[in-house]
Amino acid sequence: MLPARMLVRLATAAVAVAAIAFGAVRLEGTRACAAAEAAPVRFAGALLRECHGALPLARGSVALLRAGRGAEAARLADAAARRQPDDYVSWLAVAAVRAARGDEAGAAAARRRARALNPRAAALRRR
Repeated sequence: MLPARMLVRLATAAVAVAAIAFGAVRLEGTRACAAAEAAPVRFAGALLRECHGALPLARGSVALLRAGRGAEAARLADAAARRQPDDYVSWLAVAAVRAARGDEAGAAAARRRARALNPRAAALRRR
């Protein structure tokens, strides 16, 4: 049987190793997300896989929309709104995609949702 002091040291070392491994995995995921954000038109799928928040998806959807890739833009915008339904930027992206696809009623509904979440948003004042 190992002395208590030795068990504490071993447990501390195991926790430290686990924390380092977790940090390395998280850092790699963060780097992959950043790379996908830098070129969303090239790496739309990576945005969905590697980025955990809604903002990179919303920004990526706008970039894809500008590049004429409406279906992919819609996929990212919808995913952003699903991931963070309380994020007004996601709903602005959904509104932009819907408007570009000719769905004015859907765009208006998404803008209303965004306005309800952030009534002071400058992007919503002009509408």
